[in-house]
Amino acid sequence: MISVNKCLFCGEIVKEREVFCSKCRELIPPLAKTCCKICGHEHCRCSLSPHREYELDGICACYFYEGEVRRVVSRFKFSGGRFLGQGMGKLMAQRVQEVFPDISFDGICYVPTSLQHLVQRGYNQAAVLARAISRFTSVTVYDKILRKRVGVKTQHTLHASERIKNVKDAYRITDPKRVYGKTLLLVDDVSTTGATLRECAGELKGAGAASVYAVCFSLTPNRLERKDGKFGDVKF
Repeated sequence: MISVNKCLFCGEIVKEREVFCSKCRELIPPLAKTCCKICGHEHCRCSLSPHREYELDGICACYFYEGEVRRVVSRFKFSGGRFLGQGMGKLMAQRVQEVFPDISFDGICYVPTSLQHLVQRGYNQAAVLARAISRFTSVTVYDKILRKRVGVKTQHTLHASERIKNVKDAYRITDPKRVYGKTLLLVDDVSTTGATLRECAGELKGAGAASVYAVCFSLTPNRLERKDGKFGDVKF
């Protein structure tokens, strides 16, 4: 059976090793290379809070979570589009190498999902992305190093202020010795407020991880970044 490469966004046939077509490359530009490495945004106020402590040592994303990118993530996450993970993971691996070229990662971790969602989808989307990134970077995946506690509500159903409270103490480390002293890359598909990534990073560091960086396929734009001029969910 001959494998045909298709554009991640529109489904058009593309050349081998290509992720998207030339049209989508122009219509769906990636985030700027100059994005803040602390929050991942093009427009932020991190520089105005020099004394603030961050659980994450850095974060990067490929795109804003809007338009066609949002539809791809939804298909990947809710409509059986597991196969999209390879192309998404390749873009994420390239983004990590672009934003953090001098960081040598010991392992890749991913945000865990609930047992209910794992049964419903048949896979953890963050784990699929982590394994794809591993394939393109040769960095080992620390499988199931984070576990989600029972009873935690789904983040995308909550408002921004509720998300931070919802993930408080929502995760635990299954093998602290494995992450001790390590530089880790934490993976998820979408970052809205960043609450989930920060909570997971805090747990990893609490177990002794030396540093934790994060990468997600998409990032919810804040009010200065939205194309439609509306307010986003991300607070400065």
